[in-house]
Amino acid sequence: MNSAITSEVHSLKTELDKVRREKLSASGLASSLKRDLSSKESDIAKLTREIEGLKIDSRDKDLRLQSVQSKVIYTDKTKNKIMSIFCFQLNLLRDRTRAEEDRHNKEKDQVNLDEHSNVRMNFLLI
Repeated sequence: MNSAITSEVHSLKTELDKVRREKLSASGLASSLKRDLSSKESDIAKLTREIEGLKIDSRDKDLRLQSVQSKVIYTDKTKNKIMSIFCFQLNLLRDRTRAEEDRHNKEKDQVNLDEHSNVRMNFLLI
């Protein structure tokens, strides 16, 4: 019986050592997981801050883009108005030039007609 108890004690000591090693291993694993979790949480917090910063930058850039687009649209409208005025004035100048050319040609024709009449009259007088 004594040998059975000794064998049982030895078996229990071996079991106890095994449990202690497993506990130590589990404690180390738990500590490692806690560190990893803490690191991941820190990374998540950092990425969240970066995302918020990028969202703010994106909104700022969207506002600047809208402002530039508004200026471009305004500039295009202004340019179109200026071009319309320019074309209108150009057409007026062309019309005036044609009218002036027509008047000049009529005067020239009249002068030629008058000269021709004078030459004819002089010819008849001779």
